[in-house]
Amino acid sequence: MSRIVAHRAVLVVLLLSSSCPALPAWAQEAVTLETVLEHADTHAPLIVAARARLEEGGAARRAADRLLSEPLAIELGGGPRIADGTGNDFDMIVALTQPIEVAGERGLRVQAADRLASRRDAEMVAIRWQVHREIHFAFHEAIEARVRLEAEGAWLEFTERLSEIARGREAAGDVGPLELALATAELAAARQRYVDAQARFLDARLAVAEIAGWPATRPPMPLGGLDAPGPAPDVEVLVRRAADEHPMLHALAAAVAEERARAALADREAIPTLDLGLTFAREGSAGSPANYIGMLTLGVAVPLWNPNRTEREAARARISIAEAELEALASTVEARVRRAASAVTAAAERVRIFRDEVLPGFERNLALLRAAFELGQLDALEVGTATRRFLEVQANALDAFAEYHRALAELEAVVGAEVVTDQAHGPREEPQDDAGPERSER
Repeated sequence: MSRIVAHRAVLVVLLLSSSCPALPAWAQEAVTLETVLEHADTHAPLIVAARARLEEGGAARRAADRLLSEPLAIELGGGPRIADGTGNDFDMIVALTQPIEVAGERGLRVQAADRLASRRDAEMVAIRWQVHREIHFAFHEAIEARVRLEAEGAWLEFTERLSEIARGREAAGDVGPLELALATAELAAARQRYVDAQARFLDARLAVAEIAGWPATRPPMPLGGLDAPGPAPDVEVLVRRAADEHPMLHALAAAVAEERARAALADREAIPTLDLGLTFAREGSAGSPANYIGMLTLGVAVPLWNPNRTEREAARARISIAEAELEALASTVEARVRRAASAVTAAAERVRIFRDEVLPGFERNLALLRAAFELGQLDALEVGTATRRFLEVQANALDAFAEYHRALAELEAVVGAEVVTDQAHGPREEPQDDAGPERSER
């Protein structure tokens, strides 16, 4: 019961009249954050692409594990032997040559392939976290857009009631046509805001679908509410977590390890191979039997020029790039965590002020405003002025929640892990009001 009361206190900005419009389709199609995350783990475009890159490590490992990495060379030769007055014959030669690596290149090649596989695994973890974080934020934005839509629906009902009152007072001769015109204008403005809120809600749902790989023809309906936020956890703990757990730091460290392994392999490949060969030759002799010759050969290249220099220099450049990227991220983690944590704390305090000091009397003030207009204590112009002020308060309250979730998303991005557990992971408690008409018909 206490959770329901707290939830209603947070969402009191929605309760602008005694009956908030219900949307039955949401209850039938709404999904939790966990459902979207589970779907994304197998369908999100970024994860699908990262999973495909995992095969690169296995392919490199299989290729590196071959005993002979260089191809067998075959040479064929032949030609006539012509002698004056003694007849003709021919010569033929067949030579097989197999380069043999003798400096341990195969072991380093296997090690480089293992480092590539580890890098792809670390990148997969980082991509999964990125998708999780983006869905988490987009899901909250969709909840906020839904709440704004519900609020605009309540405002529309409120202005409809005011318009009805204005028509009744005009028919009774209590007010002139100007009062009715002002009430009608307020109603038109409320309808425009509601249409805009519908478009924003659909756009927010499509954003979730885009990230999660959800069918765009039926984007997910977010289930959950605007829960009361709390301050960020201890910043020193967050700094340590970011340094130890951030997926991108692990991915960049794996990239450095891979580039170092490739550089070691490039250095080793500069050592010449031994060329083991087998040669068979037929030497024709005009007028006499041919001679047949078989030989084993052993050759070695003399690296006087460019002993794999291009690849070695490129490997060292890639090491420098990978180390610089790792150092750039690691050196900024602490400052970014502290800035983001401060922003979360400030945004949470702003929400608390609205929740505890502004919103509790909001519903009562709206009821008093409507009653005053119905009794003729306020005219349409005064009601319009008050309405715009209440709309501003409502927008500021929802903006405070939006700013909190933006700050929280940034904090989780720099920490590399969830730092606050909220209620968007499960169903929200719905007010027990009677179902109203669907606003989509308007």
